Amino acid sequence: MLESLVFALAALFSVFNPLNITVYFLSLSEGMSDERKKSLAVRASLLAACIAIFAALVGGPFLDFMGVRISSFKIAGGVILLIFGIQTCTGRPSNGKNGSGNPMVLLASPLMAGPGTISMSILLASQVGIYTTLAAIAIIVLIALAFMLGATRIKQVVGEEGMLVIPRVLGLVVVAVAVQFIISGFSAH
Repeated sequence: MLESLVFALAALFSVFNPLNITVYFLSLSEGMSDERKKSLAVRASLLAACIAIFAALVGGPFLDFMGVRISSFKIAGGVILLIFGIQTCTGRPSNGKNGSGNPMVLLASPLMAGPGTISMSILLASQVGIYTTLAAIAIIVLIALAFMLGATRIKQVVGEEGMLVIPRVLGLVVVAVAVQFIISGFSAH
């Protein structure tokens, strides 16, 4: 159980990427009062958690209903994660635009609970079980919330360069997890 939870946390941490969220949070909350920043962080975290939990709970049954085998979804999800990881490693992530001017919605999805997190939640639920996945989602959302609430302090400690380099290193972890899902999907076919 503990080994599965650690795996799930590492996998979710790599796609959720709290440090990257911190960079976006600092940008989106610039000029806001401390009270408003706190409200933004809490509300975005709750929405992202709801999206990830919904994906973990409903994603597998939905795939079954659609006639998609989990091994096929592992390959497809792995490819999406691979693209996401490569973009993060090279410093060219998607622009994060979702058509909404609401910073809370933008932070929650696609930045926190975007395609990578949704795919990872579904895949983890099938691989390590729903309870382990839900526990990992809860923990990672709390970590992201803590990062956002401490964003100014984190930026002071890590510095401008660190805020740019660390997400790229975590992108490499996303690539490794993606490759593992693709291999797992092909071996199950």
